[in-house]
Amino acid sequence: MAKKLLIVDDERDIAFSLKEFFLSKGYETQVAFSGEEAIRNLGDIRFDLILLDIQIPGVNGVQVLKEAKKIYPGIKTIVLTGFLEEYKTEVEQIGCDALLSKPYSINTVSKIADSILSEDRFNYQKTLIEASKGMVLITDIQKLLNLIVYIVKRQIGVNSACVFQYDEEQSYFILKSRRGDNRELIGFRIGQEHPLVTYLKDKKSTFLRQEEEMNIPSELKQELERLDCEVCVPSFSKGKLLGFLILGPKLSGETYTKEEIVLLSTLANEVAFALENAKNFMELKRLREDERESYFQTVLALAKTVDEKDTYTRGHLDEVARYGMEVAAELTNSNEIKINMEELKVALLLHDIGKIGVPDALLHKNGSLTPEEWEIMKQHPVIGARIIEPVTKLKNAGRIIRYHQEKFDGSGYPEGKKGNEIPLESRIIAVVDAYHAMVSDRPYRKAMSAEVALEELKKNSGTQFDPKVVDAFVRAWEKGKIVK
Repeated sequence: MAKKLLIVDDERDIAFSLKEFFLSKGYETQVAFSGEEAIRNLGDIRFDLILLDIQIPGVNGVQVLKEAKKIYPGIKTIVLTGFLEEYKTEVEQIGCDALLSKPYSINTVSKIADSILSEDRFNYQKTLIEASKGMVLITDIQKLLNLIVYIVKRQIGVNSACVFQYDEEQSYFILKSRRGDNRELIGFRIGQEHPLVTYLKDKKSTFLRQEEEMNIPSELKQELERLDCEVCVPSFSKGKLLGFLILGPKLSGETYTKEEIVLLSTLANEVAFALENAKNFMELKRLREDERESYFQTVLALAKTVDEKDTYTRGHLDEVARYGMEVAAELTNSNEIKINMEELKVALLLHDIGKIGVPDALLHKNGSLTPEEWEIMKQHPVIGARIIEPVTKLKNAGRIIRYHQEKFDGSGYPEGKKGNEIPLESRIIAVVDAYHAMVSDRPYRKAMSAEVALEELKKNSGTQFDPKVVDAFVRAWEKGKIVK
């Protein structure tokens, strides 16, 4: 397809010499002798290249260059001027592909023009090829389809582009992404018996309207008009039509080249592979989510079993979880602190799961534990962490559980961490767990009053407990949010 060239120069001899030369090389050329005329031409025709003089009557070449870049940001330009030093900086800031000083050789201009346009074509093909290779890395199907439409519309320069994907639940091809002059297609879907779908399934190849015009049935022709379809590129996998890309006319008014159709067909094959990959990834992700949820529910059931076994601590998990979430809310509201509430809630509910590995005789002992027994008891945070860490998404919750018995001054267990070395969520559990234990009956003592337990927290603030967590607990308690 012939390239379109706009020559802008008020010196008629130069303008016509350039025109005749480029016509002989197969270019379609237009000449403008003023800035205003050049801008009018830009509004009517999509040019591939502009040869632009700076010193022209009326609107000068700098203004024409700005307007051209505004209308077609990617348009190629060669600036020709006898005032190179005067305009060089300004022109380069706006953006041009070459800057030549008058007088110049027409052969030099020709070589530069050919080089610029062939480089542009190479870059366009390279972009599509590289994009197609990268598609397999995208696991979000909607993002993948949006990317396809964006790249094709931008790189080929089409009026409109959209992609339909087959939805197995609805048994329809659903519009998934669109760009350009096709807003009326929003919400559109295409059935299995649609003439375009029938054509694609039958031919299993790209539909190119300019080649099929004489053989298109009237029913299909009507639908092509409705869809603004000049080209339709199907994506097949294992003989099954997964979807198709529809392109409208080119902005330049040119027809599609064989080179572009081959490139689009190659792209479609990559898309089919990428779609299957993304679909498999999403299914695997769903299965893993189901597995994670199933595992979590199993572990939670075990934790509840431990909780229910002891009549003195029954209901402990739910109460501690409620307190912990209220304290976290206070912390995030009053300070620039971010807490992952989902991970905290999981850790609150499962913080005592490790007691499954502690003998019942120790858990229910009326008197004090011996040093040996105490060493066994101190293992429960580590055991708990090991139980839930096999699930990737629960790893952070496992870390919180591991350190919920650490003390702010470093005298806790299992590792003797102190201060900010201890996860904030673990420090929250330490406070609410201790409070709930103090206000609950135990085999060896009666429950404290809420007021006495609160004073104990304050007394141990800075040693056993994080002061800011204690302060947040007190605020929540004073607001009536910590009620047993």
